[in-house]
Amino acid sequence: AMVIKQGQDGTGIWLVEPAGVGTISNLTVIVPPADPPTTASNDGPACDGVDVTLLGGPDGMASYAWTGPGGFASTEQNPTLPSVVTGTYALTVIDADNCIGRATTRVETIPGQCEAVVDCDGSGVHDACEIASGASEDCNGNVIPDTCELCGDLDGDFDVDADDFSLFLAAFGQSEGAPLFNLCTDYDNDGIVSFVDFQSWLQCYRDFVGNPIAPMPLQNMLRGDYDGDLDVDLIDFGFFAVCSDGPPVEFEFACMLKFDFDEDQDIDLADYAAYSKAVTGPR
Repeated sequence: AMVIKQGQDGTGIWLVEPAGVGTISNLTVIVPPADPPTTASNDGPACDGVDVTLLGGPDGMASYAWTGPGGFASTEQNPTLPSVVTGTYALTVIDADNCIGRATTRVETIPGQCEAVVDCDGSGVHDACEIASGASEDCNGNVIPDTCELCGDLDGDFDVDADDFSLFLAAFGQSEGAPLFNLCTDYDNDGIVSFVDFQSWLQCYRDFVGNPIAPMPLQNMLRGDYDGDLDVDLIDFGFFAVCSDGPPVEFEFACMLKFDFDEDQDIDLADYAAYSKAVTGPR
């Protein structure tokens, strides 16, 4: 029997024949290159009537062949689906060495959200599709791109006022994942609501009231309502207890605005007395 072993330098093989016959050494062979690193993706999900483009890689292949649901077939590298059908689309590529690579991608559609054409930002794409694809943000989940919302209007009542400021303060100092974290208050998208975000909200408020030096809208804010739900109850008392016990630095700003009733830069028994009078109970 003939025995074939890998050459020591990894570039060829040694061919060893049975003893007594002789040996042929350094027989060089051509090793084919590896298959091309094939990728397949798409720019969906898509709504009814919205095109989806399939994206194939790598560039520079000798040929591309896509197949998919409904008899779809294309030899373009990045074909556009003329009629989107949910399902898996397969790509086969062949490179200059006739090596073959394969990959698949799944195209999704969004049912029930795109029957009416709603394009508030004039992008040419349905708002629901734009949000679903990640092209636009929708911090409050109302299927309206944030760019179309009134800046600073956190309660969705089409104005920017003390109620919105109260909601902002409830989220102040909170990090992503915390109970009171509000994605719509994290204007710089860094995962925490900080003074940078406060400056952004205050600018939204000033733009709304038309006064570039307008102070914070404290006069109509419900003191003691830490969580911004328009009542003062036991939940707020839990925050009062935290704030009165030397609040963490990240919450101090909100604590003082919510619970320092006498505005003497601390939260003490006098503020507790005022808080007790402000209690409304759940509403």
